[in-house]
Amino acid sequence: MTGAWFGVISWLVIIAVVAYFYFRWRRSDELAKQRLERLGQIGVRGHGVIVDLKDTGSSLNDNPQIRVTYRVQPEQGEPFDTSVTAFFPRVDLPRVGDEMEIWYDPNDVTNFGIGEKRSPAAATAQPAEDLVSRIERAAQLRDRGALTSDEFEALKRKLLGS
Repeated sequence: MTGAWFGVISWLVIIAVVAYFYFRWRRSDELAKQRLERLGQIGVRGHGVIVDLKDTGSSLNDNPQIRVTYRVQPEQGEPFDTSVTAFFPRVDLPRVGDEMEIWYDPNDVTNFGIGEKRSPAAATAQPAEDLVSRIERAAQLRDRGALTSDEFEALKRKLLGS
């Protein structure tokens, strides 16, 4: 009889541990959403440029953890530096010189969110509709056999600037 109770108690402990970590994860997710909502309400917009990258030597699922330092130029005021340490997908690693929009808390510049990446070529890029139509035309050429799949992919990468 004691063996049966031990099995039941073991399962209850396992369920309790899983529930604890699940609710802890949910709470951290809620806090992150609240932080981003707060940034959306009180945040100040600035233009950010990556000025330094340091690999921490850690990785998760083969994605490296990198400390990224941004130089933020607010719409009004003096530029400042702020950093974050995060895991980045190996296929989309940040680079020194990458530009993006940054929203930050004016009372705590370490509390910030990052908007979309902007490439230096984005200012001179063609309108999105023209880009889409050019890719669609290339896809039609591929479908008709005028381009191979590899040629189409190379052309698409060139058009997208990657």
